[in-house]
Amino acid sequence: MKWFFLMLLAVLPSLAIQAQRETESDEAPLLKTSQGIRFQKDSLYSINMRFRMQNRFFYESEDGANLTPSSLGFLVRRLRFRLDGFLFDPRLAYYIQLSFSRNDLGLTNSDVAEPIRDAMIYYHFSPKFYIGFGQGKLPGNRQRVVSSGNLQLPERSPVNNLLTLDRDVGAFFYASLPLGQQVFRLKGAISSGEGRNALPRDAGLAYTLRAEWLPFGAFKNNGDYSEGALEGEDKPKVSIAVGGHFNQWAIRQAGTHGMEMQSAADFQALFADIAFKYKGWSLMSEAIYKTGNLPAASAVLPIFGQGLLVQAGKMLGNKTELVLRWAQFVPNSSVKLAYLQRSQSGLGFNWYFQGHRIKSQLFFGYEQLGTRWDLNHTGNQWVGQFQVEFGI
Repeated sequence: MKWFFLMLLAVLPSLAIQAQRETESDEAPLLKTSQGIRFQKDSLYSINMRFRMQNRFFYESEDGANLTPSSLGFLVRRLRFRLDGFLFDPRLAYYIQLSFSRNDLGLTNSDVAEPIRDAMIYYHFSPKFYIGFGQGKLPGNRQRVVSSGNLQLPERSPVNNLLTLDRDVGAFFYASLPLGQQVFRLKGAISSGEGRNALPRDAGLAYTLRAEWLPFGAFKNNGDYSEGALEGEDKPKVSIAVGGHFNQWAIRQAGTHGMEMQSAADFQALFADIAFKYKGWSLMSEAIYKTGNLPAASAVLPIFGQGLLVQAGKMLGNKTELVLRWAQFVPNSSVKLAYLQRSQSGLGFNWYFQGHRIKSQLFFGYEQLGTRWDLNHTGNQWVGQFQVEFGI
């Protein structure tokens, strides 16, 4: 598998594949955009500056039968600052993203703040093929690669939070091959496997590959990586993707993120997802399976399991949207004593004042911990979130 990725990276630049210049906002710099504050000096450099914040009110009940709050309050969920553009040559681009909110600094499982979200340098060989070097999102499950600013609901699903690949440091490639009306995309990475801002630990690396097929052509405004149906597709559009990931000698419980284990473990992951949009309807579903070997000795066990997410939305007008979500995580038998099954069902409602840049979101759902849906079962609870997003 290691040699396959190395050969693939060596061969791709010699192919007559032409690669897209503007793609998903978390996978490439925005070289041409009307958003943000932009400075440009001929072909010497360009700087595009943007910010966004997510201010949230949250609620969690004591259990399913008792709506008394166990947790209630306000927080700044995310505060991000982003710079992107090019230097000396439009083919040589960069993308920097920093986080400032305490809830966005990785302090849940560490005492060290992690303000650097993305620090990428890109080189475009052609409009349809480019490579990247630095720290960014691995080309894993769709909901993770979708920017948190382009989500239909205030937070990603529990399936993503437990099983996603997240960010890492390494070398990336992105290629697009139009074939008539259809579009094929191939994305891959060779990375450290330790996650963002991690110290070098061992000789183990991570290898990730993702393939996408868009049988009816590209979505409007790259809408396959923006949840909801704001683009108003007048013809059905579908994106189907599959991928795999191998992480050797990972030290964190989820491979690239989570609490540290006392000894290393190997991770393997498979994922598949689909995005569909048509006349105000949207559907996104993804499945992830992650497994591997258990560490030799560790009080913290790796998160091995399988997850399924189904999320659908309907635009009720030009500015409002109704969203439904169901998600479930089931741990592997090897770690079921450490991790319980989790499910989430919920309903959301969105008001889009200026697309995804300025919006308010309301979500109310029921979360199950374990295999029982009983309202009074320990760990089961009602959750609510109201969030306002504001940015450029």
